[in-house]
Amino acid sequence: MLEQCELRVNASQAHLLFDPSEGKPCGELVRIIRLSTTDPRYAKVGALRDRLEREQGISFFYGWSMERTYSKLEIEEASFFHLSITTAFEPTGEECGTLYNMSAVCPMCGAGRKLISPLRLDASRIPKGKDIAITIGSEMIVSRRLADLIRETGLRGLDLQPVVVVKGKQPSSEWFHLTASSDGVDVVPPTRFGIDPFDDDEKGLYRCPQGHVSGLNLLSEVHVKTGAREINDLFFSRQLVGWRVGVLVPHPILFVSKRFVNLLNECGTKGYKLEAIRV
Repeated sequence: MLEQCELRVNASQAHLLFDPSEGKPCGELVRIIRLSTTDPRYAKVGALRDRLEREQGISFFYGWSMERTYSKLEIEEASFFHLSITTAFEPTGEECGTLYNMSAVCPMCGAGRKLISPLRLDASRIPKGKDIAITIGSEMIVSRRLADLIRETGLRGLDLQPVVVVKGKQPSSEWFHLTASSDGVDVVPPTRFGIDPFDDDEKGLYRCPQGHVSGLNLLSEVHVKTGAREINDLFFSRQLVGWRVGVLVPHPILFVSKRFVNLLNECGTKGYKLEAIRV
């Protein structure tokens, strides 16, 4: 597995760690640099960021993302995968009139809402040409084409319900709300959660004291407890990621089986990425 971090580096400070020829300019203020986590300079980014913020009040980087690339053999040997849906849209179901029971919501992290109505969405805002997508409020949907294939294949551990369009009360014939119907599994160390790859949030600013949220972001590959795998083709983690900010809510990590992945490939689905999970 090759792990790389893409950094949106402050162009005026990039010379402190990188050669002028490295990376790709993004406007005048940012340089995008991809750095392997095995590169010796990667371990220096956090300390440099902290020093610049402390001494000069400026940022060394403005954003980041992680990318893990697996060999063909690693993919073939994996039984389950972490599925990240990259096609996101708004408004959320909550903004479109979807009803949630909020009586058990944690006052610290915002986790604990319970869906009590069909998912309502503005169908005109759903991305075109996609078979799977997610609202910024973590409400997952699939197209009728993918839903039909899921049913025909007999995938287990999931539930499909028609989406109700916001301009009416009739269920949509084109989109379905996808959820897990089985119990979740436990994510265990050495899985890392934190604020960014260089800040594990030692102060616990984004770790719920009630145990709902493990961190603001997932920073590593996912490791699940031995024996936690189920015969289902879709399931969630018990531990949540994120924080309640406006319509953004803490969400579980989504896992799928190789059968589910094969179906996505058969369907030609786009708008997601996969990582092998460690058991």
